[in-house]
Amino acid sequence: MAKAWQQISEFSDDLKEMFLSRLNENPKADVSSLVVPIIAKHEKELNPFDDPAMNKAYGKAQKISEEAGREFRRVAEQLGDTVDPDDLLGVVRLKYPQQDTIFPQQDTKPDRSDVGRQSWRYRNRNLVAVAIYLTIFGVIWYLLS
Repeated sequence: MAKAWQQISEFSDDLKEMFLSRLNENPKADVSSLVVPIIAKHEKELNPFDDPAMNKAYGKAQKISEEAGREFRRVAEQLGDTVDPDDLLGVVRLKYPQQDTIFPQQDTKPDRSDVGRQSWRYRNRNLVAVAIYLTIFGVIWYLLS
């Protein structure tokens, strides 16, 4: 019993209540048979999508905040496979910026799988800024000459 409770102690309150209510209904039931469906439900909460990339992006959104995770899940469920997980995560990051962006608190090493894509996006932003600057400079030069 203690081992089963230790397994689910970090789960949501709903899942803990589900375990306790099932245990109340049948106190002599095998505890492992009560825990297995609850663990499966917890895994489904953590990874609600069939696409592993979407689940990974959802996990990143959850790390931003619970509200960001809810927004990500809502939009992903509505748009389905028509949206790229990284693009959706980018929009969520813009809408829900992290509180401490200078020194973020991270439990694990940062995920480096999308570093190339991010650096490409930043380079494009810089190129666009340079193009705008040169266009404005050219117009001013033309007007002054």
